[in-house]
Amino acid sequence: MPVFYYYNSLAIIVNSISTLGLDFVLKKFYFFIIIVYVFLSKYTCRESTAADIFLLNIDEENNLYGIKQYKFFNSR
Repeated sequence: MPVFYYYNSLAIIVNSISTLGLDFVLKKFYFFIIIVYVFLSKYTCRESTAADIFLLNIDEENNLYGIKQYKFFNSR
């Protein structure tokens, strides 16, 4: 499958990282994020299942650090 197949879900991930204020992650690791996402989608997903993408959720005001989990369903 080409990378473009995963474009919509990947755009959601990139937007989520930007929303969290982690733009430096995008600048340095954008290509790596694409490879990891495609790998997870291709090798962990079967029909009607989801790939779990974990993003770091940083709340600097309250010094809270956690992980957000996003599920992306792919239809093959």
